[in-house]
Amino acid sequence: MNGYEDARLLLQRARKHEQELYSEMRKLWRVQRIARIGDQYRYRLTFHREGQPGLRPIAADIANNLRHSLDHLAAEAARQHLDMPDLDHQTRQKIKFPFPRWDDSLELSVAPLAPYVSKKICDQIEMVWRSPVTHPYYLHVVRVVSGAAKHWELRSIEPRILALQPVPSEGPPIAIPKGHFDQNNSFEWKGSPMQQLQTLERMQFGDVSHRPANIPMPPNPDTVFSTTSTYVQHMIEAFEAS
Repeated sequence: MNGYEDARLLLQRARKHEQELYSEMRKLWRVQRIARIGDQYRYRLTFHREGQPGLRPIAADIANNLRHSLDHLAAEAARQHLDMPDLDHQTRQKIKFPFPRWDDSLELSVAPLAPYVSKKICDQIEMVWRSPVTHPYYLHVVRVVSGAAKHWELRSIEPRILALQPVPSEGPPIAIPKGHFDQNNSFEWKGSPMQQLQTLERMQFGDVSHRPANIPMPPNPDTVFSTTSTYVQHMIEAFEAS
């Protein structure tokens, strides 16, 4: 068995939950053709709001598995470095994979982990941390979502459909007024017959502390989870190569 297999299994689980999250979000929306007007039809997009809370535990599962995957990397690296298959409880409590500092700097320090793993592992962590795919703020969001789910609350997720594109169609997308579904459960429009409807969708967390100035909007789960998933994968590969 690969020493870092548990970390990989947790990453795979996180990615499976990502697919589940997008699948469940799409189930919240239903398009119907409700009337014919000459050579055109009237369509209705319905938002099934009652299913929205079901997204929250799935997002928590993703965040937990991503975070736990990194902690399993640190634990296995410590077992190898200390040559101790079983670590006592006090030592286990000290071995945690480094996340960004809980302040506006969002810097990372390997110092707390350094006494328990090799210098090469510390170097690998810093190398991946400096890579272009790393985004400290998204790692911070994952930690916030995971911690809140464990101790306090399931983080709210707001699903959005920003625009609709009938297929086939030579016209522009059908824009949905901003905030329309805040107060309404359906949106109607008139258009030509269509074979399918492509949607521009987005999910959004509520705001999270320590958001840098270069991120003007609250984070969306799509970007947070996909970016962090890539970071975790690169970190696993770096540990396996050490």
